[in-house]
Amino acid sequence: SSLSFARSPVGGLMSTHGNPWSAVTPWFVDGKGEALVASRDLPRGTLLVRVAPFAAVPYGRFLHVVCSGCLQPCGDDESCVCSGCGVARHCVTCASSRTGKAHRKHECFALSRLANHEFGLTIGHDDLRLLLRVLSLRKKWMDGADDADPGNRTGDDLPVADGHDTQGGSSCMTNDPATNAASEDSDLIVDTFSDFENLMSGAAGGDDGSLSDSALNTLTEVSKQCKFLVDSTCRASLDTYTSLLGRLQLNGFEITTAAEARVAWTCSVEGDDALNGAATKKKKGTPAPKATESKKPTGGHAPVGIGVYPSAASFNHDCNPNCAQRFDAHACVVVETVCFVKKGQELCIPYVDVNLDCEARNARLE
Repeated sequence: SSLSFARSPVGGLMSTHGNPWSAVTPWFVDGKGEALVASRDLPRGTLLVRVAPFAAVPYGRFLHVVCSGCLQPCGDDESCVCSGCGVARHCVTCASSRTGKAHRKHECFALSRLANHEFGLTIGHDDLRLLLRVLSLRKKWMDGADDADPGNRTGDDLPVADGHDTQGGSSCMTNDPATNAASEDSDLIVDTFSDFENLMSGAAGGDDGSLSDSALNTLTEVSKQCKFLVDSTCRASLDTYTSLLGRLQLNGFEITTAAEARVAWTCSVEGDDALNGAATKKKKGTPAPKATESKKPTGGHAPVGIGVYPSAASFNHDCNPNCAQRFDAHACVVVETVCFVKKGQELCIPYVDVNLDCEARNARLE
């Protein structure tokens, strides 16, 4: 299987072996705004979309055991340790991917400083590390080197056709080995920085969404911390950092393990959140659990990191959802129906664990 690109109706790039957007239609729902609805009657178990991570990082407590690209276990293999910072790990595929290259070029210095607790910060500041990842991708996009955007490809950088025609376009491969590996499994939507920029940030109000004053104050404080850590080539204004963080907070997903977590990872967690078994979408800056004690996963799809998937961010929340999200071995988010859905019905996913009581769900959604 290979990748062929076509512009999707709600942003992103995708393969066209069979249009991944054929089951969904962008819509406007009164009281909710933008939404996705079923374009036809959908049986239970229908694959709606599979989206590659635009940006994703492992929780700080997992940095020593999972790949910082695909978030899959690396174990104790010392060859996976980044030679630049000595903190992050990358599998063979991700080491040569855009994530691995961006890490070595723009993130190593910051990660080393976090590991040394400079400015009182630690690698446990997950939202800060995700912002640094986005800033490195923003730099690449500004330089006209976004691998996922055909508008930025010229000459030798154009996708390489593999000779197989598919519906709606010619097959091609990207210059990113991690994306190519993920596309071998099934259709894949690959978002660009432009798609990320189109997400609501909550900073400007109106169509941009609205975050509370306290949430904006928190984002501003994290932005100030970023100013001391970000690579000089990726620096931007404080307002830019805050706006990017707002997009991450309003549209971020908590990534869970692809397989049930029966491996012997050492997970430093506080409370029960680390093993809640749900693939949840983060809302409005939900903090990661603090590292205080060691536990080992005993089953379920354990939370392992955070990321943003612009093309999957259009799904709204419902406490009785007709769809659910999960994460595969490439850290791609896969959204499928969990019941029969009639044509024209809104497609919703759970942002929080639906097994929680109403009060707990509301608290997490605020």
